[in-house]
Formats: sequence, C-alpha cells, structure tokens
Amino acid sequence: MGEPIRMQLRDGLRNRPTEGLKTTWVIILLIPALCAGSFLRYRVLRDHGPRHYEQLGFDARYYYVSTGIALTEGRGFDASYNQRDPKPPLFIPPPLQAIFVALVFKITGGQSITALLMAQLSVNVGAGFLLFLLLFRWKGRVAGLIGFWIWMIYPEFSYWVASPITENNHLVLMITSLWLLMEWERRGGIVWIFAAAVLIGIMNLQKPIGLLLGIWIAIFCLFRLKGGEKWLSFLLFLTVPFLVLMPWMIRNHMVTGDMVWVSSNGGVLFHKVNRIDYDPKVYPDYGVNRSAGEGQVKSIEDRFWSEEFREHRTYSRQGKLYAWHALQYVSRNPIHFMRNNLVKLGQRYIRMPYTLERVLQTPYLDHRTVKLSVFILFYGLLAAGLAGLVCICRHLQEPGNALLTWCFIYLTGVCTLMHHLPSGRLALGLRLFLVIYATVALLALWKKIVGPLWVSRDIMTGKHPVSQD
Repeated sequence: MGEPIRMQLRDGLRNRPTEGLKTTWVIILLIPALCAGSFLRYRVLRDHGPRHYEQLGFDARYYYVSTGIALTEGRGFDASYNQRDPKPPLFIPPPLQAIFVALVFKITGGQSITALLMAQLSVNVGAGFLLFLLLFRWKGRVAGLIGFWIWMIYPEFSYWVASPITENNHLVLMITSLWLLMEWERRGGIVWIFAAAVLIGIMNLQKPIGLLLGIWIAIFCLFRLKGGEKWLSFLLFLTVPFLVLMPWMIRNHMVTGDMVWVSSNGGVLFHKVNRIDYDPKVYPDYGVNRSAGEGQVKSIEDRFWSEEFREHRTYSRQGKLYAWHALQYVSRNPIHFMRNNLVKLGQRYIRMPYTLERVLQTPYLDHRTVKLSVFILFYGLLAAGLAGLVCICRHLQEPGNALLTWCFIYLTGVCTLMHHLPSGRLALGLRLFLVIYATVALLALWKKIVGPLWVSRDIMTGKHPVSQD
C-alpha cells in the first residue's frame, strides 16, 4: 500500500499543482490585498502627490500635463518645454500620457491634478487584476493570488501613482501586452497575435522602451513556430507595432520635418552612458555630472548651434549627432563598451531606488526600521525573482516560459544600454518581471510545502482514491 500512496502523492502534485483554493477563498484572500494596496496608494497620493500645477515635477509639468492642457484647449501637442527661455531645441515627448491627461480633464470638466492622480490610482489598481489574470491563466489560482499580493503591497509600484508621468500607465500597458502574448501562445490564432502586436505599438506611444520589441518577438516566432503560423506571426509582429506608430510619426514629420517615431531624446540619452569618458561606477544614476556639463561633445555642440541648424534646431537632429558619436565609440572601443555595460547590468538590479524608502516613511516607523524593511523588500524580491527565473529556464518547453524569458532578455538589454535614474523609474519594467518570476518561485515553494498535505487529505477522504493494483 505504501508505494501506491507515494505514487498518488507524486501524481497528485503533478496534476493538481495550484488547485485546493476554491473560488470563494481566492476572493476572500484578494480583498485584504486590495484594501492594503489601495490604502498604500492613497497614502502616497496624500503624502507625495502634488495638489496644483505649480507643484508638479519637471517632466510632468513641461512634457505631459502642459501638453494635455494644450490638447483640451485645441492647441494640439504643444509642450510648454518648447516655450522656455532661452529657447531649447524643439522636443517631442511621447504622446499617450498627454492624451490620458486630456481625457481625464475633459471627463472631470476641469484641470484638477488631484482628479488626474486618482485616475492613475484606479488604473494602477486595475493593473493588479490584469496581473492576477495573467498569472491565473498561466500558472493557476495560487499564482494569481501571490502576484496580486506582491503588486499591491510592494512600495515601488505604489509610488508612481503620485506622479503624472509615463511610468504608471506604461506598467499597465506592459502587463496587458504580456497577458495578450501569453494568451496567444496558449490559444493560438490570428486575433491574439494582432491584438498583442497592436498593444505593443500603443505601449510604445506611452514610452518607447519597447520600440524594437515587435521585431524581437518576430525573431522568436521564426525559431519557435512551424508552418504557416510562423510566417504570419512573423509578419504581424514585424509590421503592426510600427503601423500603430505611423500616424504619430507622420504628424511629427509634417510639424517638425523630422521622422520621430515616438519621442526625440533617445540619441542624447543613449550617448550619455555610452562614451569613452563615462565610468558607471562614478556616475551610475545618469551617466553625467550635470553641474560640470559632462557628456557634451564640443564639436557636436558647435555644429548644432551653428548656422547649419539655425532654421531647424530640433532635439531629434541633435540626438542623431550624438547617437552617431556613440556608435562610433562602440565600434572603436568594443571592450570598453562591453565592460561598462556589464557594470550597468548589475547596477540595474542591485541599486536600490529611493522610492521605496519614501513610501515607507511614516510617523509609526523609525528610520532604522524603514531602512531594514526596504532592504528586505528590495533584495527579497530580487532573490525570489532570480530563483523563479532559474525555475522557468529549466522548463522552457512549457507554454509561456520561453516567450516570457525572451521578452525579459529584450527589456534587460534595453535598460542596460540606456541611462538610469536614482528613482529607478527606467528599470520599473524589470521589477515587474521580477514579480512574475518571484511568483513562480513562491508557487514552487507552496507546492512543496502545502501540496502534499492537500493530496494526503484527498486520499484519506476518498477524493483521490489509492490504486488497489
């Protein structure tokens, strides 16, 4: 009898890895996470959120909210950054956040910053349910529950509801895109392929970090799929994201004369952390000592501010000059480039953003307790996420594992190549993937500890009868 019981335990754990929690219990366990996360986000708005336009940060004020106000007033995408004195090079910010601002202002019938931030809070909480759905469809109820809890209580995801810049809504669009991609691999079909490709394009209008993600997934299709679906998927992911961006690019070309797909500062930002005189260990957070003006190239600046560009002095053209200079550096100094980016790769994961500490600062916790809590949360998520990544990489043949890892590799590469900020907002996407991978690791731990108890209970109650052979 002992050997059949062991076989039943093994088969039960294999076939029922995430069962045992009924729907009622899932709902009951979601409610405290929802309440805790909503309260945490509300407190962030109360303590850190601006109340008036004049209290907004630089990016929010000059790029997004001012452009949203211009849209509501019928002035088009007119960012107040371009009206500053002295007049800067013409800059084009990503359009989708400004559209979101304009929609909120139109619906609420005013220009209330508080209403705008409350809308971001609602979107952020909704993203938690999308993440629950993604993990539930991929790994089961327990996985969805774990991921939802992490999303709701991890402070870094709460912080950005208080700032009307691109980060909060970009995370929502990234989760939605990943959900559509996972549904496509699970179900197949042209509808899911098309929907995922469209969402990738829309996500780039919020923040162009995924500008080449469609091409990256198209390459995945060539190696992963077979038959006619392979070429159809390849063509759709290759073209549809750029077709979504095409109207915005045409508008930019008509207005400025530059073919700007999303925003026009990519070349300058790429150069700041990819040059021969840059050491990421000295300036890890941005790549430039702003007070000393480092990162500027005199020959480029002299040319850009000369008569050659007098009639067409745009951020895009300046960025192209700097991007070309950075590419020359890469071709001439490949060892230095690879060494720097290996250091940057480590920094993207181990450098703790200040946002966690700001969220946890309350009158009820002393400074030492806050520091310890932040350390445990940040490096605990990192350790669990890396453990989950190892679990996924051991089973790449399972649905969703290879595709998710492929997207993670892309995002890691882009975040490493581009600049970093002490707020950590440019690496938020990496933290989202760590949440997904940490869920996988915690799910494996759950199965190992709780799974045998449930299967043993089922055997004893006859729900999982022992073979009599």
